[in-house]
Amino acid sequence: MNQTNAKSEAELRSLVENAKENEAKLQKFQAVELSLIGADSFSTLYQVLTSEYRRSFGLDRVVLTLVDLAHEIRRMIGEMRTPSEHFEQLRLVDPLDRSSHLSEICNGPVLRAYDDATDGWIFGQTWPTPESVALLPLKRSGAVIGSLCLSSSDPNRFTSTKSTVFLSRLSAIAGICVENTLNTHRLRNAGITDPLTGA
Repeated sequence: MNQTNAKSEAELRSLVENAKENEAKLQKFQAVELSLIGADSFSTLYQVLTSEYRRSFGLDRVVLTLVDLAHEIRRMIGEMRTPSEHFEQLRLVDPLDRSSHLSEICNGPVLRAYDDATDGWIFGQTWPTPESVALLPLKRSGAVIGSLCLSSSDPNRFTSTKSTVFLSRLSAIAGICVENTLNTHRLRNAGITDPLTGA
């Protein structure tokens, strides 16, 4: 009887600990979500995604990739008068060049071991070397517009057996926020550009 009670108490303690960890994780996610929603510019949004999120969740690296077929984002960044080092964790991609990466995540977040052949171009030469990665699709209107790529030196941090509920929510909100900041920039440009001359 005592063994059964001890086992039940240990299981209950474990469940309570898991619940506390999940609550703390949820509070961090909500804080980051509010920062994302409150971002009033692409530069601020980028900082929240790549710096604040990395610090809040103890990640080694967070990289944002965006599809930039018409070089619109490149031009926008050039107009910002911000040093290019500020956007060190940003990769602008053509889906034709990096189709394996974008096609891998089109159905949702992918959590797996780091593979230098497919992930090296995203994360670059970093220390510590990534051991596991989470690749989150950023989607708008059903199309992948980019990804949020997370890396950890812990091989067990991102595995295919882990739940992706929080990460899916983050990627959905991040996709909306990226599109909103890009649309805000487009509207500002449309307001100051002559439609006849383009000046």
